[in-house]
Amino acid sequence: MRTATAFCLLLMVGCGGPITEQAPPAQSTDPTGKVATVPVWPDPPDSGPLDCSPIDAADAEWQLCFEGEEHCEAIYTDGSGCHAVCAAVDLPCTGAYENRDDSCSPNQSRSPLSCDSGHQSDYCICGGTGLASVEDPGGSRIDSLLEERAGFGGQAAGGDPALIFTVNTLADSGPGSLRQALESTEPWSIVFEVDGLIYWEDPVQVRSNKTVDGRGSDITVDGTWRLQDVHDVILSDLTLTRSIHEGEEACEQAGDAVTVRGSGGASPSDFSSHDLWFHHLDFRNGGDGLIDIRGGTQITISWSHFSDHKKVTLAWQDEAGLPTQGMQVTWHHNHFDHTTVRNPRFHYGKAHYVNNFLDEWWQSGAASYDAAQFFSEANIYLAADDCVGIPQVSPCEDLNPCAVNNDWFVDRSLAVVTSGSSASGYVASSGDLLLNGAQIEIRQASSVFDPYESYDFTPDPATEALAATIKAQVGPRTAWTK
Repeated sequence: MRTATAFCLLLMVGCGGPITEQAPPAQSTDPTGKVATVPVWPDPPDSGPLDCSPIDAADAEWQLCFEGEEHCEAIYTDGSGCHAVCAAVDLPCTGAYENRDDSCSPNQSRSPLSCDSGHQSDYCICGGTGLASVEDPGGSRIDSLLEERAGFGGQAAGGDPALIFTVNTLADSGPGSLRQALESTEPWSIVFEVDGLIYWEDPVQVRSNKTVDGRGSDITVDGTWRLQDVHDVILSDLTLTRSIHEGEEACEQAGDAVTVRGSGGASPSDFSSHDLWFHHLDFRNGGDGLIDIRGGTQITISWSHFSDHKKVTLAWQDEAGLPTQGMQVTWHHNHFDHTTVRNPRFHYGKAHYVNNFLDEWWQSGAASYDAAQFFSEANIYLAADDCVGIPQVSPCEDLNPCAVNNDWFVDRSLAVVTSGSSASGYVASSGDLLLNGAQIEIRQASSVFDPYESYDFTPDPATEALAATIKAQVGPRTAWTK
């Protein structure tokens, strides 16, 4: 261990006491002949390498994180403070950060602290320059999420992987809230140190360059996510719903769980909202829709669960009511679980619909309209039995919220349709598995695009085993660990 005296000698400054072992002053003569006294200091004694081990030895709730040639880095979790930690190795505290839970590292997404912060736990830097040598692990966490990108939204960058915002409150707004992070102009990557329900009375206006990584947490957000003229947004591992708000009536909610808005056109470059990725989400019991797209492109929706809802997804005109031929969306490995219709309803653009499990829809599965190019590949379509009933006695009744079917007969075989209230779209099918009489309305398959001209993707074969895997693995990964 270096002594305090040795440390002061190294810095060539006094520490409040005399330095006793000094060489006598040397003398020299300047050109005028006057004698000048020049102090000469000896080299400091060799005190050996820096030993940071006393930090670990001093207290069971202190942990050494880094030992360098000139400084030590450590955390305390007992309220001792950085001054006490650094005193164990006779070094001054030169810097402090909030520590990351379950990690011997600093939380550098937050502002540095003073050495006498008074917190129960912090990350201390003793000696040296006051800068941490231990890497903040937030970046590597987000990098692992980005490795799962695929499809048209596979280039969505999200926030800065090294700029971590930790949500530490379930409040609607204010410091540490999810709203504060999403509505900030900072390119945050957002994680959670709380579990529970976040309720938004008013929609949150999500800004560009945001990643929300809910892996390892159990977060439900009740409210509307509004993505208006934004790019590079990633939402992952959350449960999303949109209940009846004050002043609304059941089944007449104005908002969706997620709404994408912007301008569009014939080319992806015409869109003001683009490069969006929705991943491992649980959408349920929303407002008007679970996720609606009106003016967005370069989007992937993956490994998500859709349930307890009538109208799931509408991808249609832009917000000005103009056609959106440049809309490009990939859906893969999603579970549409006994929903009613719009799984999705897709207009104008290009949809790659691959490795999804459509599980006993009520009215119809997916739909392609207005010359949309809908490529259905290696999906599992499980039709429910047709319903024959007697109204008011034994009705054909859809149990999803806001559904009103009560009829003599319901044909439940329509897996993908092109005919209806809008002009028809185009549909091609490759490797799909049709169960219990499910039917795909193929129309002008030669007019449908090839997604593999845009990106690489290796579909899984459509089997009942794949359906079981999708059913088991969609939605938030609350048990995930770093």
